[in-house]
Amino acid sequence: MTSDAFDKQIARKRADGWRIKERGENWALLHKPDFGTKDGHVLLAAVTVWWTFGLANLAYALLEYWYDTPTKMIEAGEAFHDEASTSVATAEVRQSNDDADPSDAPDPLTILRERYARGEIDEAEFERRVERLLETESIEAARRRGEREREPTVERS
Repeated sequence: MTSDAFDKQIARKRADGWRIKERGENWALLHKPDFGTKDGHVLLAAVTVWWTFGLANLAYALLEYWYDTPTKMIEAGEAFHDEASTSVATAEVRQSNDDADPSDAPDPLTILRERYARGEIDEAEFERRVERLLETESIEAARRRGEREREPTVERS
């Protein structure tokens, strides 16, 4: 092959997108840059997004596990109440109080304070319920509760 024919062949290949990587007197090493197929890019993008969200979700889960988990402190001798036993106990107290004298029944705020102290409800729930009690409490009920709180407490057996 003559040098002119060889140069023309290289020129046609360059016109088709090939590039000369190395060239000798009677040889040429050509390469054609390939940026991948459309399907390959879609697959890679999907895997990248999945991986990114996967890492973000893992990081979020670990942060929630270590820093934002609900905690409850109990001390020896305290009764531990879970949600099911609390609702049953509340129903039993309501049922037993149906026949009791209304003046002996503890007021809702006292019950709420006791539940908060036992850890049955958190601070946000306590505040929300106190606000609701104060909104619905009559003036007479507030006066009675105030009088009961000022009276010295007598233990009942």
